[in-house]
Amino acid sequence: MRQRHRAWLSVLVLAGVLLGTGCAPSRWVAQAMLRAPNRAPDFLRPQARVTLRWPEGLVERFPSGTLNLGSPSVPIHWVLVEPANYGMRLKTIRRQDHRRFVDDFEMKVSLPADGLPAPDRALGTAFLVHGYGVDLESLFPCALYLAEAGWRCVLVDLRGHGLSGGRRVYLGTVETNDLRELRQILEDQGRVNGPYVAVGHSLGAAISLRWQTVDPAIRATVGFGSVAELRPGIERVRKEYASWMPAGLVRRAAAHIPGILGVSPESLDTTSAIEGRLVRAYLVASDVDRVTPPEDSAQLWRQVGPGSGFLIIGGISHESLPYALSQHGAPVRRWLAELAAEMAIAVPR
Repeated sequence: MRQRHRAWLSVLVLAGVLLGTGCAPSRWVAQAMLRAPNRAPDFLRPQARVTLRWPEGLVERFPSGTLNLGSPSVPIHWVLVEPANYGMRLKTIRRQDHRRFVDDFEMKVSLPADGLPAPDRALGTAFLVHGYGVDLESLFPCALYLAEAGWRCVLVDLRGHGLSGGRRVYLGTVETNDLRELRQILEDQGRVNGPYVAVGHSLGAAISLRWQTVDPAIRATVGFGSVAELRPGIERVRKEYASWMPAGLVRRAAAHIPGILGVSPESLDTTSAIEGRLVRAYLVASDVDRVTPPEDSAQLWRQVGPGSGFLIIGGISHESLPYALSQHGAPVRRWLAELAAEMAIAVPR
């Protein structure tokens, strides 16, 4: 079995270590917060609160590739999941560890002994965008779930994550261009076709919403626990994962981020990025999410366009939100199916 761990803002741990030695001015902490998570040592990452398990080598059975994209150009890794019946089953076990609940998810599939099941006709293509500090495999169960509903799925390692390159993360200001180039190249290669949607979790949800504003081919977004505004989001992450770090230090570090990235402070807020833009989205939030509470999705809900949806589910942590298929799976599939039918009517064949 393969075990996947979820981590969040691991650079805060590194910053805290250096703070204890007197080596962490706020600007340095800001630079550490933007450092590529896949370059941080595993021992510095917070303890995982969600565990994903599936048969060893399962992801490697699917088509994949790497393309040099964006500016600065870096290799971006992707995995393609064709629409088919994978016999996917997701079992959930909740246990308590050090006064916190930890969710274990075990995924089982039914595949041919050699190869993959024959693909079905696709309703369209969904690009799945993971959150900060993890990789494309964190949304692999979601990809299989949507593929069984008729969607071709493309899983992407954002720059600085997983098997992709890059020394820095850009909080969506550069990643959206990476994704736009990736979609265009895969389309030119005949691997994908529209209608296109984006499905993201946490920071990945915010990036997916931004992607709609720079790529007209992306017709809609499903966002699980999207971040609305950067600074309040960073403070909630500090309280949830690194409460021992001084709030003032993290607040001052957050103020340095726009200057380091060469952008305006408001451009890093999802609310500002989508304001006045025709964005269509289905937003999913949890009533107990302490990282991206329902108020964040409600802020975005007030800005999205016609045909959008908003669902609040109960009792699910931020880390487990994408896997609560029993609560949001059917509504999300139905909303996407209606979108695909609408697009098929709008585009004569």
